[in-house]
Amino acid sequence: MEQITRSRAALAFLVSAALVFVLGTAFQVAAFASLTPANLALSGDLARAGDWLRFAGAVIAIIGICAAGWELVLGKSWVDAAEAGAVALGALLLAIGLLVRAASSQASSPAHIVAAVGVGCWSLLVLIRAARRSLGEEQARAAGASVPHQAVLWLVSAGGLLLFAVGSGFALDVASSATGIASGVLEAAGAALVLGTAAAARAQGFLSSRAMPAVLAGLALLTATGIAVALVSGIALGPDATLTGLRVGISVSVTVELLAVAALGIAAWLRLGEQVVSGTQARAPGRTSRSIPP
Repeated sequence: MEQITRSRAALAFLVSAALVFVLGTAFQVAAFASLTPANLALSGDLARAGDWLRFAGAVIAIIGICAAGWELVLGKSWVDAAEAGAVALGALLLAIGLLVRAASSQASSPAHIVAAVGVGCWSLLVLIRAARRSLGEEQARAAGASVPHQAVLWLVSAGGLLLFAVGSGFALDVASSATGIASGVLEAAGAALVLGTAAAARAQGFLSSRAMPAVLAGLALLTATGIAVALVSGIALGPDATLTGLRVGISVSVTVELLAVAALGIAAWLRLGEQVVSGTQARAPGRTSRSIPP
């Protein structure tokens, strides 16, 4: 998985994916902001355009992940290549979910479920990494060596991704607030767990990249997105839902999501800059290259 954050090709594709995804989310914001009885058709067209752009962003991200995986295959790092393949599989399922949503004329439960399975694949991958790390730590302790404890961080991250996957599997129902509240709470809890483990890993020196503040900001905004979805669902959805409530409430929650993706895109851009500088220093004569941890 680390190769994705080291490959300049992969990072370039991820930056492009974030840009396209942010543009699609901006169309979603405009769709809900223009939701009035006189503009129902325009709002639907904007939402559909946003769905297709978000799907395109996911496809670009898959290309980037596959680029990193191919580099690992060329280097015969088979275990790492298998992990990259699992990341790509999760991204593919997420993209299929976005495709189903873009191709349907209304909110689709299968689309959310397929996308949730994709996030679930990432959770399983992180859980396997936690098990591998735990085994390695046990073997190191048995040999009398001192190793940093990372298995717990990986395990908590896996739990966070699982909660996020379950929450993202619910489709919002305008006539019922319960589904939206459950979805928002689970997504917020999952993102908060991942945020906590990332912050703890940075505090312990495991993640020292200059891109980490942007990563933490993105995860914090994802947490805020889940909270916003839960609040909006409790206030604006249900039997007494109105177009005004939907227009204001959902516009706010989607705007927070846009900011979250933008922050993660900035993190990828900063990481790409680090890798470019690192590669330039490595090629410069008389310079000693320094590896930048992921």
